[in-house]
Amino acid sequence: MNSFSIIITIIVTLYFIKKQFEYEKVKLSRYIVIPVFASYQFFNSVKIENAQEVFICGAAFVAAVLVAFYQVRTFTFKTVEKRSRYYVKVNGEK
Repeated sequence: MNSFSIIITIIVTLYFIKKQFEYEKVKLSRYIVIPVFASYQFFNSVKIENAQEVFICGAAFVAAVLVAFYQVRTFTFKTVEKRSRYYVKVNGEK
């Protein structure tokens, strides 16, 4: 791997580690960036030379899809109710 790939890998990894522990609105870019980056890393580092390696890569892909479906099946949203700290004056009263 060249130094550019190493720097990009470190930046992307740190970004996603930081965002992992925060509650925020999910953005479409996360759904696109993670698989694209993972695919780039895979094809940049794995050299497939024979049929056995193709089979292993296919089995790993199927396992990843099964894990993804399992995780999505149990996915839930966390709802947080916040009280307003703002006051509105109505007829001079808070």
